[in-house]
Amino acid sequence: MKQHAFKAVFMRGGTSKGLIMHRADLPADPAERDGMILSAMGSPDPYSRQLDGMGGGISSLSKVVIVARSSLPDIDIEYSFGQVSVTEAAIYYVGNCGNLTAAVAAFAVDEGLVLANDGILKLTMLNLNSGKVVSASLQVEAGEAVVTGDLVIDGVSGAGAPIRLQFVDPAGGLSGQLFPTGSPIDVLEVEGLGPTEVTIVDAGAAVVFVEESELGFADAVRLQGGAENAIEMACLDAIRNAAVRHMNAAGEASQMVRQDSSEPSIALVTPGRSGLMEGRQADIFVQSVVMGMPHKAIPVTTAMCVAVAAKIRGTVVNSLLGKDEAACPINIGHPAGLCSVEAVVTHTDAWHVESVTVFRTARRLMRGLVYVPRD
Repeated sequence: MKQHAFKAVFMRGGTSKGLIMHRADLPADPAERDGMILSAMGSPDPYSRQLDGMGGGISSLSKVVIVARSSLPDIDIEYSFGQVSVTEAAIYYVGNCGNLTAAVAAFAVDEGLVLANDGILKLTMLNLNSGKVVSASLQVEAGEAVVTGDLVIDGVSGAGAPIRLQFVDPAGGLSGQLFPTGSPIDVLEVEGLGPTEVTIVDAGAAVVFVEESELGFADAVRLQGGAENAIEMACLDAIRNAAVRHMNAAGEASQMVRQDSSEPSIALVTPGRSGLMEGRQADIFVQSVVMGMPHKAIPVTTAMCVAVAAKIRGTVVNSLLGKDEAACPINIGHPAGLCSVEAVVTHTDAWHVESVTVFRTARRLMRGLVYVPRD
């Protein structure tokens, strides 16, 4: 039987890769659409390789974005981000992927979704998952997004043209508020661990921050997942489960967080170190754990939450930095190097995140047809 084919572009954005598709090229029925995407990505795969699809077997390489020109005033592009489970038949349209947001901007130019004259183009893009707006600025030449440049991103080989991403008012995309529990610090009752102090931040994504020293891990940067870190990963999963319960107890019924969703993720934080950054000093070191696996770099949305939490007194991140006002931008150490993020946070009656800015690179890798077996 012949296979079914649909149009897609395979792109790298920051330290992530994924399929990016025009909404008009996909079935209108969500179940039919997601079935095609899962098959195209090679999920579910009990071997965690996605060998029979376009996915790469880890969360940062198992992503999709659905893009369309927007009819809304003052919005150029709207898009939905999907985190595709490697082992389960599930796509989580929750939050955003900061890395692939850069790819969306380049995709919009290369695919002719926006009128792009040579020079610096500024796009206003709406993430439909969260309802949040991102302003993207990128260089255009001959009607295409410029690829070559001198911006190096740790975790990506080579250099590329910078794409400036400003996430406007990013707080509350999942829970409706910056602190889903209403507090910058929470003490969770974690099974097998007891009372554990965490900070839960929702600014681009929902992230649970816990200081590594509180858990007694030997070295968070060496977390590999699987059998090598079975005890540590079970501990982190227990913390995440407790955080989800705590968030749901504190939130409204309409904002319930699913236990099996991609958010919240977990982030272990430790004092800044320079060993893995070739002498470059980090303000803080972060090991992210996304969908049960240690991240090889850091998701941009997690880095956004780090930069925001760093500026708010009483959070685990701010307390670890040991100062009332974190440096701007903050240099975040991660397993692949450094990530620099700038957050503008103000306080009147409550904390407000005006914007978070980060620079990424992106490149189109392939454009064509993706084939999936017919039912």
